[in-house]
Amino acid sequence: MPVTFNQCPSCKSMLLPDTPVCPTCKHVMQNEGNANEVGQNTLEGVSVEDQDQEVECPGCGEMVRSGLVRCWNCSGFMREDIAAAYREMKSRPQQVIYSPESLQEAQADQEAFEFEEDDEEGFELSTGVSSSGSFSLKNAPAAADSATSISANSVQRFTPEQDQKHEQTESEDAPIAEDIESQPESVDASEETVYPLAEATSDDAAKSTDESAPTETPVSNRGDAFKRDENEVSHSEATGADVLLNIALEEERESGKKRNKLAPGMFIVYCPKGHRIKVREKHRGLTGRCPVCKATFHVPKEEPKPKPTEEVDNEGKLDEGSTDEQTIVTGDYSGWMQDVCQHQVDPSRLKLRPGSLTKEFVPAEIAFSKEGVLICELTKSGSLFGSGAKKNPAIREEIYEHLRQGISIEKLPCHKHRFFSTENFSELRIVQPCPPGQTSLFHDIPVFGEARIAVQMPRMDESSELEFLSFSLSQFRQFANGMRSVCGLVEFAADAGIPMEATYEVFKCHYTSKTVPALDQPEYYKADSSFELISVGYQCEKCGLVMSEEGRTAEKFGGAKAKSIAKAKCPGCEGKFGSLVLEALKDDPILSLEPEAEEQTEDETAESTETDNVEISAVTEETPAEEANADSDKKSE
Repeated sequence: MPVTFNQCPSCKSMLLPDTPVCPTCKHVMQNEGNANEVGQNTLEGVSVEDQDQEVECPGCGEMVRSGLVRCWNCSGFMREDIAAAYREMKSRPQQVIYSPESLQEAQADQEAFEFEEDDEEGFELSTGVSSSGSFSLKNAPAAADSATSISANSVQRFTPEQDQKHEQTESEDAPIAEDIESQPESVDASEETVYPLAEATSDDAAKSTDESAPTETPVSNRGDAFKRDENEVSHSEATGADVLLNIALEEERESGKKRNKLAPGMFIVYCPKGHRIKVREKHRGLTGRCPVCKATFHVPKEEPKPKPTEEVDNEGKLDEGSTDEQTIVTGDYSGWMQDVCQHQVDPSRLKLRPGSLTKEFVPAEIAFSKEGVLICELTKSGSLFGSGAKKNPAIREEIYEHLRQGISIEKLPCHKHRFFSTENFSELRIVQPCPPGQTSLFHDIPVFGEARIAVQMPRMDESSELEFLSFSLSQFRQFANGMRSVCGLVEFAADAGIPMEATYEVFKCHYTSKTVPALDQPEYYKADSSFELISVGYQCEKCGLVMSEEGRTAEKFGGAKAKSIAKAKCPGCEGKFGSLVLEALKDDPILSLEPEAEEQTEDETAESTETDNVEISAVTEETPAEEANADSDKKSE
């Protein structure tokens, strides 16, 4: 006998069907079997004795509340019949219910319906057609229901005039109104009269029409349109595999797209064993360890991108006047200089500290002529996103072409320009470094930067701001050359103490006795990126002893790479050597010169030889006398 049990909706405990109240959570069970009992024994009516009644578990012996299906300790069934029913239920798996194979089988399972209507339901029949009362359809398929229940909008209304027009076009199978009137009131489903929904055509006319033209299906035959052969496979079943395949391919493509998308600034590298590793741009040039196989891998450095040919050609033209001695000639102007720092300084707001004006400048172009100096600002400073610098090459070419054509500089195609005539060159002076014998405007503080050269330009208006141009050493040499050769100021910067050409001070190495050429005023060369310096030796800060790089390396003075040379003991004064480095320009011809050997004449060589012989003989003559005196002294003793 099968045993059923219920589940408590509150605590999900398994209960017997006749249990009125859940013994675990005191939930009142509302079912038909114990409706009367629940009405009598509510939660308030249950006695405490019934609630506290416990029975012994047949499996483990624990006390379990009465009414429970399973033991709380061993999960065993409290009743043997329930356990047997549970085992039997597990041994018989639930049958799988499949959907009907065809629509015809599903329709056959439905019960026949009866349709009875006495009124016309709002239909307007043509003349001669009468409503015959009620009729019924029995044992009709469900699909015919939708076909026979014709809506009011789909019924065509016929009038006597329309009947006369269509007498010649109506076919024999389509009955007219008189035939419909003579039909019996109750019609069987198999002998149902066909009501045309559209204009019927004759057999000959139907054959002449296009076979592909759609025709209206009669009401009686619409049920057959839903019937399919049992062996015929539905379209959804036939294309189901293709649809699933397309879905799988689409998901694979989407996953591939997602896999290829990386966060900005990240790229993929591979370890020696082929594992993919995501790294960032900041890791370029570094070495890491694979998180999978722990193998060491190296992140390659970024390769420099080749510049387009047009940009390279433009840069070659623009740098022609600033890096080499070649000049760009544009009419009366020559010696063009690019990207010179121009400063507008208000003395009342100036901060006297080193480098205070290093970043406060506007890039300007300078050209020289016999009449004066032309200074141009190509674009307005502080343009959005720095787009002005990209326009500079094109503006330069426009200025060059403008001056080549001899047009007045008043219409010069640039943001701003000023012309300083030679008549005002008397106000032109160097302010950094301050020449000897002059008062420094900035109290000898390098406000334009260490080892930079600043020139004050003549005042062109009554503005409170002063205009300065600051240069590196190579730029100032070009500026001074233009002022001397083009503008005619031959003595410009002659006594300023600025190295207009490279000069060296020659020392002698303590270890190798070779000459060591050291560059004068090396701070100007260090501050200029266009010069490349090399170390040629070291000098003691206390005694001035000099050793070449070759001699220091041979003696390993200060370590293999001279890292501890500052604290090393000087071989001359035995004090700390210091860190004074002697430098020279790379590839300077002075580094390849060898010291000249001292030339001696034959007479000097002969005289030196005779002198040496005399000294040697004198020594040999004195030696026996001394030995005799020594022997006599011994005898007397």
